Amino acid sequence: MKILNLINERTFARLSVLCEEEGIQLSPKLENMLGEASVARVLRAGEQLEAWIRHCMRNGETVRYYKLISRCKMEQAAVCALEMCLTVLQYQELNEIFQKLGYSGVTLELVMLVEAVGRGDYPKESFIEAERIFAQISSVLGHKLEQIPFYRYPLKADERLMGYLLGSDLLDKRLNGCAEQYFYELQSPDLLTGHEKAAEITDALMPRMDGIQNLLQITGEKGSGRKTLLKYACHNAQLNILLMDYSLLCVNAPLVRREMLWIARRELIFYEMGICFYGLEDSECCATKQERREFLKNCVEPLLGSDVVVCMNTLPKTEFISLLKPYLYRIDIPVLTRDDRIEVWEGCAKRYHLKMDCVSTAIKFKLTTEEICKAAVRLAISGQKEPDSAAIARVCAEVLEPAAQGNIKLVRSGYTLDDLKLPVEQKQQLHNICAHVWQRHKVFDEWNMESRFAYGRNVSALFVGPPGTGKTMAVHVLADMLEIPLYRIDISQIVDKYIGETEKRLEEVFNTAEKNNAILFFDEADSIFGKRSEVNEAKDKYANTEVSYILQRMEEYDGIVILATNYKKNIDEAFMRRIRYLVEFTLPSEDIRRQIWESSFAPEVPLEDVNFEYLARQFELAGGNIKNIVLNAVFKAASEGQPVGMLHILESIRTENLKMGRKMITQDFAEYGVLLDYKR
Repeated sequence: MKILNLINERTFARLSVLCEEEGIQLSPKLENMLGEASVARVLRAGEQLEAWIRHCMRNGETVRYYKLISRCKMEQAAVCALEMCLTVLQYQELNEIFQKLGYSGVTLELVMLVEAVGRGDYPKESFIEAERIFAQISSVLGHKLEQIPFYRYPLKADERLMGYLLGSDLLDKRLNGCAEQYFYELQSPDLLTGHEKAAEITDALMPRMDGIQNLLQITGEKGSGRKTLLKYACHNAQLNILLMDYSLLCVNAPLVRREMLWIARRELIFYEMGICFYGLEDSECCATKQERREFLKNCVEPLLGSDVVVCMNTLPKTEFISLLKPYLYRIDIPVLTRDDRIEVWEGCAKRYHLKMDCVSTAIKFKLTTEEICKAAVRLAISGQKEPDSAAIARVCAEVLEPAAQGNIKLVRSGYTLDDLKLPVEQKQQLHNICAHVWQRHKVFDEWNMESRFAYGRNVSALFVGPPGTGKTMAVHVLADMLEIPLYRIDISQIVDKYIGETEKRLEEVFNTAEKNNAILFFDEADSIFGKRSEVNEAKDKYANTEVSYILQRMEEYDGIVILATNYKKNIDEAFMRRIRYLVEFTLPSEDIRRQIWESSFAPEVPLEDVNFEYLARQFELAGGNIKNIVLNAVFKAASEGQPVGMLHILESIRTENLKMGRKMITQDFAEYGVLLDYKR
């Protein structure tokens, strides 16, 4: 408060002299407040203020008032304006003096009158310097919003300016929610990965000797840790920075937005900060080239020519270099590799004292740095210090963004390997697919097989077999074994008659799956992965183009793709060459059919004399047909209030065969045919 008292004393002394020279009649209260009218008192007050500043600096104390006027290179008139505005903020009754002098408040015209009064050297030529002085004070006192002469523009100090001078570091409340301060001395971010990129950003932030302004664009996918890397680099470069969310800034009206940008620029002056704009991808304000020009015009160009470091955090596709004359340093943050993900998981496990298999988790879940940190926090809060694979899978699914609706649908898997009744060979194939996922890190990274396979590293499988043989259930079982989400592709929503639309929708599907670490399941795959034909018409050419696009995209896709079809011969040969695993599903053997019959009834269902050996031997049915028969029989028995018996099952078998176009006679039921004859 000492500094404000000294500032107020000099302002009171100046106004007292001005009122005496101008013959202004004051109320007793104001006369008592202003005190003695003498030029000597003005000079004495100035000397006391300067002496106090020197005293503080000798003692190693920071005087924010002195640093502020130094940074803005304020001349004496600008300093006078600053002091008057600070005093008026505390003593509103002083406005009575300005009104009597014919001013609406503290203006540059009035300030120059006050600053020169008592010296007898107030030539008209002083106004030649007015524009320069206004530029010096407007950066901290206000900016021109109205079409009035700048020298009559009312200047005002606000609570944030006074709070800053008194030592407060609370951000201006008008920026709450859309900006945050980062002070390198107070915060030391813990960097889990990306130290090389952090060093590159640090170099880009360091002051340049060639006079080129530091303009920096950091690009990366959402959640790639751009802000954390920047904070870490700022800590190393000893740079304070203001992080501003451009998407929230854009929701305001233009005048409010302009005021908020001015407030932000003032914060940069207060602390000699740099500024980073982020959230450009979250708003539609930078979607077009013209909108990006507007962003540069409003946010970046006003800072050019100063020593302010300007940074932009964007997606990789956002391009600014061609729109800027100054040099723009672009640093791209790559997608995390498996080794990077392991490093982040291990860092988070150490931070939150979690005992978990970080390697297998990093291999299975292709999360970003931000998502891994969120998942680790959720595990820590849950109290599970040694989380099992199911808990890890659950939290990883929770932190992922939901998949796009319409083209792709999340399927909840309720089947396990025990539910799947298949021969040993087919089950081994499913284990092989899982091993391909589990052992990726060892094969591609530790054994460096990635150097031999630049593309085509995805896990792809084709499930072939008649309807009802367990293809779809096997996909569910895979999702359960791997503990990753399963997404079924709605082919009807993908294929479009308009040229290029099918490819566009497929691209959305693959992008969603990559971000969500999902199994992509294409049922009835021959409708979209079918054979290419000879080009006889224009439509044949575009149909072949779609197939070629899918071939290329599947090779680039780093995930799991499962195709299911009833007819292997309908799949294009080029797809077959790219398929990693082929699993053929056949009609089940008698032993497998018996297992399916027995496992289809829940333990709670009452059964009466059901002959599973007879059912498995007598009827060559697919597993899907058996499931339908069992469910129909259970409903029949429930409606009659009886246990499920052979008659209920046999009637359901006859109904199921009729559905498939096969009419059954008594002899088809062998020794149990008499039951049906009796029922008739």
